[in-house]
Amino acid sequence: MTEQSQQSTQTPETRHCPACGAGNPVRARFCMECATNLSGDGLPPIHPKRVVVTGLGAISSLGTTAPETWRRVLAGETGIKRVESLDPGQYPCAVRGDVDNAAVPTRFLDGKTLRNTSRFARWAVEASGEALLDAGLLDCELAPTIDLESAGAVIGTCVGGTHDDLLPAYTAFEQRGPGRIPVHLHVMYPLNLAAYAI
Repeated sequence: MTEQSQQSTQTPETRHCPACGAGNPVRARFCMECATNLSGDGLPPIHPKRVVVTGLGAISSLGTTAPETWRRVLAGETGIKRVESLDPGQYPCAVRGDVDNAAVPTRFLDGKTLRNTSRFARWAVEASGEALLDAGLLDCELAPTIDLESAGAVIGTCVGGTHDDLLPAYTAFEQRGPGRIPVHLHVMYPLNLAAYAI
């Protein structure tokens, strides 16, 4: 495309990249196609990195596996339900997407570890394990098919085990004294423990 034809097709809402000719929003600092700096501020171009999804795992209010969750999404189902235990007079929102805790499998943690792992971390382990199986990084015996020593986990959570572990421990402390606080509480509720458990 010549410079003259670029100018003729450019609208006030878009501007064309001088490198590749792609149209971009007028407020864009970098070309959305080739990452060329459009603002003239001297910043180097952003080099977009591709992400390859090799395995999927999910624990959701629609299902305890990725295929089940996706099937129910495609069917137009919702996991959001009215919670009978929430008093609408006390809570402005009485609906939520609960996960059936009893339906969540426990394939990756042994009994003692499972007892000392918060629910949010156990779900993260199960979803991650499902993704590893789906990617072929674990075999049917749950043994790694490659060396996973250099693997890492990045987890985002806003409350971790605060609701499921810390608040009940505080209630137990208030009602029954410090002797009723779980001895492993410090390794259950912190937000980093899902990544640790994985």
